[in-house]
Amino acid sequence: MSIYSWLLSRFRMLRGLLARMVWLRTYYLKFLLTVLSAVLVFAFFSINEGDWYSIAINIQNYGYLTEAIAVLILAISVIKGWSIAHTDVTFEKLEPVIRISNETGAYDCCVPFGKQSIVFNTDVNLSLEQGSNPLRMISGKFKLHPLIYQLLPVFIMKMPESGLDTSDDAKVKLASDLDPDVIRSGATLNLQRTSYFRDRLSNTLANYLVKMEGRVILDLRSTEVMTREGYFYSLRESSLSNQLGGSVLLFTSDSTIIMLSQGNRTAENAGRLAPAGSGSFDPLPRKKLESLTFQEYARREVARELREECGLSVQDVHNVQICGFGRYLYRNGKPEVFCVATTRKTSNEIRIPVREWDYQQKKVKIMPFWGALTRENALTGIEQLISNIEIKADGYENSSAPLYWNALFAKHYLEALGGENEAKLFEL
Repeated sequence: MSIYSWLLSRFRMLRGLLARMVWLRTYYLKFLLTVLSAVLVFAFFSINEGDWYSIAINIQNYGYLTEAIAVLILAISVIKGWSIAHTDVTFEKLEPVIRISNETGAYDCCVPFGKQSIVFNTDVNLSLEQGSNPLRMISGKFKLHPLIYQLLPVFIMKMPESGLDTSDDAKVKLASDLDPDVIRSGATLNLQRTSYFRDRLSNTLANYLVKMEGRVILDLRSTEVMTREGYFYSLRESSLSNQLGGSVLLFTSDSTIIMLSQGNRTAENAGRLAPAGSGSFDPLPRKKLESLTFQEYARREVARELREECGLSVQDVHNVQICGFGRYLYRNGKPEVFCVATTRKTSNEIRIPVREWDYQQKKVKIMPFWGALTRENALTGIEQLISNIEIKADGYENSSAPLYWNALFAKHYLEALGGENEAKLFEL
């Protein structure tokens, strides 16, 4: 198993390197054109007209030409790499955003957790599961700030909070705002294709001042994140990737809450206790995506995260319901959907797949609660979980903010839950 895990790690590193090569493909094309131009110049100005035939049939000449091209490629690559490595571009970390103005009235709550905060609307959290909002995929991919494209090799090679094993997985941007009127009216919500690198070079990059030779050349925080009045740009107005993600608390049939510890190689909340499933949503083919509502899509993607991270099958995930939605201040407005889910599996049947060992620690953490799996007992369990996190009880000293917020949203949701949705969630 350890060999398999090692091979997976090497494969992910290869994917990360290939993803960077794809982003820089126009630079490689320019390089190849330069080499071709050099060869043509050599051919036209260094070979006499009568020599063409004799040179063409001499196989040894092709070896010399190949060697010359290889040396030229190596020389240009070394010069280019040295140039990028010595470009005086630095990333100065800013303090994360803790609070924002709420003059727009879009959010009625801001809950901090350490140096991380989230804003949300209570009415949205309680009504989102019952809504039915169609989806529309905007044409084209999300575009980064123009300066990033001008200095693309530097930004790709020095991309903050990413390693060589960070690959450019396709993701989706939420380009519409969620408010009670939007949910009640069943308005269409817009998505757009984005990717992991675009997230790192927008939402993550907004936590840095980019300087060249000591002078600030890019400050996304002050230009793309917050208005002069001190509140977030709406998701419709925002010029960041705003990669849509989800987190979920999982209840097992033997009355436990499942939590995972993030692996030390994860870019966010490394080593911290987290929900049973969390991650960014994957895009679907346009026709398939637009046949779903936002709620169906969110539940589908959260269930996928549960299957991938907890080793569950499709049949193992009994029911998923949306209990909250918010925007991470520490990620400069990145949107997140929060859910609760139930499974027929028991806690000792949850196993972290080998492919997840780079991202999740192998041992699952459980928090049991008394009695059968019912709304009342699950609510008691969540209240105990919140208390453990707040007082930093034994085993909860290193809890992540998303786990805390997921528990808070789940508590408020279950307190109001009843009828058909309660039966769907807890009648295993």
